[in-house]
Amino acid sequence: MKSLYVALFIALYLLLIPEQTHASTAQDQDITLEDILTLEEPFADNDYNGNVDHSLPFEYRPGSTPILITAPHSVVHLREGEEKAAEIYTGALGFLLHEKTDVHYLYSTKRAEDANYAEGGLFKEAMTRIISQYDIQLVIDLHGAGRDHDFDIDLGTVYGKSLHSGRVEEFMNLFSRHGITDVRENDTFPAENPDTITHFSWAQLATPAVQVEINQKYRDPRDNLGAFLQVYNGLADIINSHSVAAALLSNQSGSIPFCGGHR
Repeated sequence: MKSLYVALFIALYLLLIPEQTHASTAQDQDITLEDILTLEEPFADNDYNGNVDHSLPFEYRPGSTPILITAPHSVVHLREGEEKAAEIYTGALGFLLHEKTDVHYLYSTKRAEDANYAEGGLFKEAMTRIISQYDIQLVIDLHGAGRDHDFDIDLGTVYGKSLHSGRVEEFMNLFSRHGITDVRENDTFPAENPDTITHFSWAQLATPAVQVEINQKYRDPRDNLGAFLQVYNGLADIINSHSVAAALLSNQSGSIPFCGGHR
């Protein structure tokens, strides 16, 4: 029954918000290239090794919206000893979403073991505490794909297990409203490894999650600020739609809606 309520609330939200184009919308009019570059600076330090003097390889910024944004690849990371490049501007994107929608935000601060690949680790320990303490209802894990991929965005849902199909459709519809039309599910990055953030959230913490792989053509604000803001606006609308549904259902039943595969 809760899933039905959520679906109805989201459908209503989609009807109420206007269709958007590539132009800036009301929610991004005050975001400048300078703002984005400033937010990216701590990640870009030391050739994207981040703040090498930071005591921990991550930081957490609390919010009031019951959604957790994660950016584990915001800096250079290590996978089985091999250095992997930072997925640039995923860190700044997470900061913008935190500042504008008041989501919770957990992100990597310096070069360390890949939190989206290695078993356990400090990042996942922090994530576990955050989800438990703040009753997080959805995890959105930000990642960056190369320009050579032919999708705009790939949504990893462990082949439909970590996020309800209705929510996936909502993601696709809201991105489409901002001009991002080639959004796929489990095309290349399904998050099937048990140690991905998405799989861990779903399987170990019973919390719905999605790995959002963003093509680099939408992650280079120096080259195309409008494309970067399209992704930001799509994600901001996704967060807002969840918040509306949560608030309405909370008023009716005193609880937050669940849209995942466990509860």
